[in-house]
Amino acid sequence: MKNENTQHSSNTAAAKLPAYLKQALQGVRQAFEQEEPISFNIIEAKDKGFSIKVNGLFAFVSFGHFAWSYPNIKFWHNASRHLVGHSFSGSIHSLKENPVGILIDAKSSSFEPAPLALHSCYRAVVLQKSKYGVFADLGVHFNWQYGSLLGLIHLSHMLDKNQWVAMQEGEIISTQFMGYNEKQQLILGDNLERTM
Repeated sequence: MKNENTQHSSNTAAAKLPAYLKQALQGVRQAFEQEEPISFNIIEAKDKGFSIKVNGLFAFVSFGHFAWSYPNIKFWHNASRHLVGHSFSGSIHSLKENPVGILIDAKSSSFEPAPLALHSCYRAVVLQKSKYGVFADLGVHFNWQYGSLLGLIHLSHMLDKNQWVAMQEGEIISTQFMGYNEKQQLILGDNLERTM
C-alpha cells in the first residue's frame, strides 16, 4: 500500500473543499492507495509533459512517464499537440492533498498491435526531418488507440523528393505502410519498387 507516501491535508482544509472536489479527491486517493489504474485526459501540452485531468482534477504526466517513449524531446514537441483531447490510462505516481498535486505514471500502459495493412495509406505526424528521410508516427491515424507507431520514410522510399522538402515537422501527412525492417521497425513511403 502507498498510504504512507500520501500527504493528507488537515481536516480544516479538507472541510473547505466543495463536495464534488472531495468526492473526486476520494476517488484519486483510493486509486493511489489500492494501486489501481486510472484514466486521464490530456488537456494541454507543456514543455516537459502534459497537463491532464484525472477524475475531474488537474494533474500532470511527464514525457518520461508517458505510455511510450521517443528518442528525443523534439519528437515529443512535434507530436504533443496531436495528443491533446485523447484519453490514456496510468497509475498515481504521487499525490499531495494540500494543495492538490497529482503526478501520473503511464509507463505500464500496454496497447494491442495495430491492424496495419501492407501498402495501405495512413495519416502520420512528422516528428523529425533528417538528411536521409522523415520520422513519422502513424499512431495519430488510429487516435493513439494502439499507442505510438513510429516509422521512417527514407528518401529512397519517396517517389517525389519535393515532398520531403515541403514537409513541416508537426504536420499531418499521408504515407504508406511498406512493412517492417529486420528490427521490426515500420518502413513507410510511397515508392513500392524500392521496398519490394
